[in-house]
Amino acid sequence: MNSPPIPVTLLSGFLGAGKTTLLKRILEESRDLKVAVVVNDVAALNVDANLVRSARTVGAEDKLVELQNGCVCCTLRADLIKALAELAAERRFDAIVVESSGVAEPQQVAEMFQVELGAEGMEGAPPGVDQMAVAGVLKALNGAACLEEVAALDSLVTVVDCSAFDGNLTTTADLLEQFGKNQEGDEGVEDEMAELSVAQLLIEQIEFANIIVLNKCDLVSPEAAASVEAAVRALNAKAEVIRTTRAQVPVELVLRTGKFNMNDTSDAAGWLVKMRGNTLTETKQYGIASFVYQERTPFHPVRLHKFLEDNFMCDFNEGDDGDGETEGAGAEEER
Repeated sequence: MNSPPIPVTLLSGFLGAGKTTLLKRILEESRDLKVAVVVNDVAALNVDANLVRSARTVGAEDKLVELQNGCVCCTLRADLIKALAELAAERRFDAIVVESSGVAEPQQVAEMFQVELGAEGMEGAPPGVDQMAVAGVLKALNGAACLEEVAALDSLVTVVDCSAFDGNLTTTADLLEQFGKNQEGDEGVEDEMAELSVAQLLIEQIEFANIIVLNKCDLVSPEAAASVEAAVRALNAKAEVIRTTRAQVPVELVLRTGKFNMNDTSDAAGWLVKMRGNTLTETKQYGIASFVYQERTPFHPVRLHKFLEDNFMCDFNEGDDGDGETEGAGAEEER
């Protein structure tokens, strides 16, 4: 009897948003589970993997796999499939957590789980994935038609830095300008970084997620945090949004949830929901209504004036003759 696929949690988000902090919390708070970890870094030196290892959060029953010098959404696509398939084949882990690089596009990573594989190779393999790599993937899958049969995407979590949100959303910089050139990294990754803007990637990471962690809320005012949350909810109408400080997320909300659905997440973008008309209007959301009052008898001017003054913030420019001039000003001119 075939074993059920191992649930995989994918962590997405910009460099410095708090993905590694969240990863360490997951490992610290899931000691009753055997968790395998895959950490991706576009640089030749996998800094995040070293941080996780040095923090001693990887227990004896856990396992850490490093994928560096490229990005799992493009040049390291085959490497990620192979790594996940090999971890699943060990049949000793309860869950796998993948921390993608800060420049990864989560939708491309999610799609890898459903890519059909066969003897002819990996359909839609990106440039740079050679037949040797494909052969390694097929061997690791051990007869499975796709990765999803042995390791299924369980949660797609995007971590957002509240304190940097406005700046990242409004900047005109591309990823290469924002994050710097990867001196020893893959040239294909650098080309892709130069093509994507910071704002564009931020929006894509938010739109394609079923859980969004608004981190570093302690670094902004409650009003600013509320503003960021409103913007995030407008970009993704279906995701669960969690406000956090230092990535303090209950592990049960991001690990082995069974909540990720490819179709729902693909349709979650706010603009798509609005175009299809499947949205809660502002009038219904905030209880706003309007009506037209019609009556032949006019309002009493004095009582209406008093009512407006008592109940609303009104600026009455008394003596305005309709031309923007007061009677006093006109009288002064006449004199």
